[in-house]
Amino acid sequence: MSTLEQIRKRPGLVIGVLGFALVLFIVTLTDWSPVQSCISGGDAAAKVDGQSIKYTEWSARAQEAYDQQREAYRSRGQNPDAVSLQQVQEQVLQQMITEALMEKSMNDLGITVTDDEISKILFAEPTLPMVQQLVMQAQQYAPDANIVSAADLYRFSRSNKTEVGEYFHNAWNEMENNVRKQLRQAKYQMQFQALTANKLDAQQYYDENARTATLAMVRQNYTTLPDDDFKVTDDEINARYKQEKGIFKVDKETRIVDYILVRPTPSADDYATAKAEVDEAMINLVKLPDTDGVSGNYNFTIETIESPVSAISDNLIKNSVESLKSDSAGVKMLQFANNQYTIAKLLKSYVASDTANIDIIAVEKANADSVLSKLNAGADVASLGEKVLQSQLDFAMPTLNSDFDLLKKQYDAAGQGKYFVLDMPGNQDPNTVVISRLVKYNAPSEIVKIAKITREVVPSNATLNDIEEKLNAYRAEHPTLKEFKDSAAAASYSLFDTPITADRLSVINLPSSGVAARWAMEADKGEISEVFSDNARSYFLVLAVEDIYDDYFPVTNENVKSYLTDLIRNEKKGEKLVAQYKGKAKDLAGYANLMKASTDTITGVSYGRDTSARGIAAGDPKFFASLVNAKKGQLVGPIDTRNSVVVYQVIDEEMMPRKFDYQQDAQAFNQSQGTGRLLNNIEAIILGNKKVDYYVQRFQNAD
Repeated sequence: MSTLEQIRKRPGLVIGVLGFALVLFIVTLTDWSPVQSCISGGDAAAKVDGQSIKYTEWSARAQEAYDQQREAYRSRGQNPDAVSLQQVQEQVLQQMITEALMEKSMNDLGITVTDDEISKILFAEPTLPMVQQLVMQAQQYAPDANIVSAADLYRFSRSNKTEVGEYFHNAWNEMENNVRKQLRQAKYQMQFQALTANKLDAQQYYDENARTATLAMVRQNYTTLPDDDFKVTDDEINARYKQEKGIFKVDKETRIVDYILVRPTPSADDYATAKAEVDEAMINLVKLPDTDGVSGNYNFTIETIESPVSAISDNLIKNSVESLKSDSAGVKMLQFANNQYTIAKLLKSYVASDTANIDIIAVEKANADSVLSKLNAGADVASLGEKVLQSQLDFAMPTLNSDFDLLKKQYDAAGQGKYFVLDMPGNQDPNTVVISRLVKYNAPSEIVKIAKITREVVPSNATLNDIEEKLNAYRAEHPTLKEFKDSAAAASYSLFDTPITADRLSVINLPSSGVAARWAMEADKGEISEVFSDNARSYFLVLAVEDIYDDYFPVTNENVKSYLTDLIRNEKKGEKLVAQYKGKAKDLAGYANLMKASTDTITGVSYGRDTSARGIAAGDPKFFASLVNAKKGQLVGPIDTRNSVVVYQVIDEEMMPRKFDYQQDAQAFNQSQGTGRLLNNIEAIILGNKKVDYYVQRFQNAD
């Protein structure tokens, strides 16, 4: 294996035997390899303002991001399968579109980064961590080059023509390109720093946040009034639609699809079959040794737990140990929960040590004999210096598995405390040797070996086929959109709707549903799809194209009409309640009696803060307008907010302990309402009215 291949393929020294690994804590080598170029002329996943986003580049970046997210989940002890590939793909595509737009914007503004600016960063003192990491790698793989600084590394990468030199030449270029890109983006963002708060903006921010009030409030929610008493006409809806039309604009063609989604569940026959198999398994587990009672039946899953009782992490198994030991056959049905049977069988109980403490030392093969001799003569590992590549001392290694049996003979043959060269057939690096010794076995304790046997009740193939056949029959018997929708409830199907756009790679985030999203964007209005599913047949899905919009959601859209109807109806309710209560009471107790409501105390309310969590509609203009001038002790209201009529009184207030400070309040304004908010919306701003064409769905095919 070449040195370059070792650098690329050895992120760390991993020594293993049949899946049993002794991991030496090694600094993982950063993969500085340049991103491979895209296939020239490859299909585009999208085009933004005429610029192509290549499918191959997008696909590679999405896969990398997906793998990273799965690894992050795994490192936190979370299930990596919770990461949705389709969602990651969609996010990466939007990110690449933003990058393309930003690149064009920076070019238009003439934003550049000079070589001198790059040099000041990469050769800065103290050395940046990313540079230092590369220097350390070079020291390891080019020890004779005397590389101690960024300048040394740069000269080596430009002058050394070996494979190692070529690698670090490319690595430096990649690092330089990344710094150039980041610095250019930072300059781009600095263009917006001129948009800072003036004194009036800063003063307004201070005034809105200077006073924090405690309110006593009485309110009556509009839901207390029957909707039927407040009719909303089509004319009212149409007039309001014209006023609010801007909020219903769509920035890309949007398909509204009705869908029936069936998630299969086990049938009565499936439950009966599982119960019969479990009953038979209980009999056979008593009669036959080990887990032979379920061997050959792949509906059962077997997990073997061998551990001191106190160290068993599965509480269900841990709590069953004593009952298993007292049972003559050592077999127990533990539970049936969440469609899963759990059986436990005690395979054996014995006294042994469950952990061995060992030293592990990695050295170059050429130095193995001298290092081994010095260690057995009493030398300290630290005194061996650079001859030791990596080491882990007093490492606690589990002994209760068959993998350790392959090593135990070597440790026992050498004897406790004696260093020896560990024979590791899984070590793929012929130039590296592992020296080890047994420090001690820990104190013996009672060990139990238990088989945890589970049988999950899942839909059988017969059940899945039946569900799919019935859904296919339904769509065939109801071929028009109206029939498909109107007959769903009678057929015991639930009907939902959702928007689909050309940038979506799934339908409601269902796995492997990209082909269904593609169908929705290619079908005609009123068309009904085939039955879609994934390889696992975890769902069955049928779509029907309800409508197609390319400019605004129309007033006839059910969601639009429902939104406007609720808005108008609530306004009518608010007007009625205000007229009903206004001037009819002199204090909160009186209004509470009229409204048949209790008085709530709400703390920490200010004009500049959202109080939606306290039941007041988020940012309600009427409520906050009244709050600005409300005096302590003053009765305010009734006010018709978006969701209720309120009457309140400021019962306490606290002023900000500091006076107005332009610099401080201008900075706060910038972060919340000025530059900060602008940068948070930079993607939408630079996109503007530029056209984005999405082609990514055409790569979605059935599994």
